[in-house]
This record gives sequence, C-alpha cells and structure tokens, in this order.
Amino acid sequence: MLKKSFIMLCFMFLLLTTPKTYAYFSDGFAIGLGITTGINGYGAYDVGGVISAKIPKVPMVIGLSPNYKNSNGLEYFGFGLNIDFWLFQHTFTDLLHMYMGAGFGLNFDSIPNAFHFDLGFRIPIGMQFLFNDKYELFVEFTPHLFFLYAGTAGAKQALEFRISGTVGIRFWI
Repeated sequence: MLKKSFIMLCFMFLLLTTPKTYAYFSDGFAIGLGITTGINGYGAYDVGGVISAKIPKVPMVIGLSPNYKNSNGLEYFGFGLNIDFWLFQHTFTDLLHMYMGAGFGLNFDSIPNAFHFDLGFRIPIGMQFLFNDKYELFVEFTPHLFFLYAGTAGAKQALEFRISGTVGIRFWI
C-alpha cells in the first residue's frame, strides 16, 4: 500500500511540474494543481490530487480532489468537493500565511461492493508556506459536521462530527 502511494505521488509530482504547469500565486483568480495526503474524517489514510480555484474577491476557494484511500487494509478510490469561504486570512511573513473559513464538503467513495456519499459543513483552518510565486505547501486541519449520508444500505439524515487533516503541495497556474 505504501509503495503504491509513493509511486502515485512521484507520478503526480512529475506530471504537475512539467513546463506547461508552471504557475504563479496570484491575488486575483487562480487555478492550482497539487498533491495531498492526510487522514480523512473516518480515520482512513488517503493520497491524491487536488484542483483548486481561488476567487479572492468573494473570498472563495473551491477544491476537487480525486484520491486513493486505505482503511484497515481496505483500498478504494473516491473524490471530494469543497467550497470554502476564507473568512480570516493573516500574513505572518512573506513565507507564512494562515487562513480560516467556513464551507461545504461533499465526499463520494467507491468501496468494493458498496459506495458512500456524504454532505456537510466544514471549517478549514490552515497554514500556507509560499516558497515563491509558484509553489505552496499547505497544512490544513478541518472539523466537519455532516448532515446527509447515503450508501449501499440506503440514505439517512444524521449529524455526524468528524475531523480530518491534510498536507499538500500546490502549483498555481
């Protein structure tokens, strides 16, 4: 499992650092491509990509992230969609920035012989390390409150609190 994850990360890094994907960090609208890893709200390890759109005048960040997950030896694929409004941003130095916001999260997992879908609120709290105008390393801690769950067994409405953590590298186009 770790070998597959490492190979996937290396492939994505090479793909994203080709000359066509050189990027810049912008105070205006920007598209970011990156790779992430972390622990999702269910305690499963995941690794994947992220496509982000930054809309600062709102200020909004939208992220779509296909990923590979492993939970107790069960390997599966999924994707997430996050729409976050950055309500607080602070610059400590040119290198170090902090953000906090509120948003919505949607997750879909294709588990062998089953599927899982949930929708809810999230509060992303993160640190950004902007190494230059192109590259960003970020660390994010996100409490979630999900209110809709659907799966192979059917749909239900239930409040469910989870916490996830993510570390990623993003290249701004």
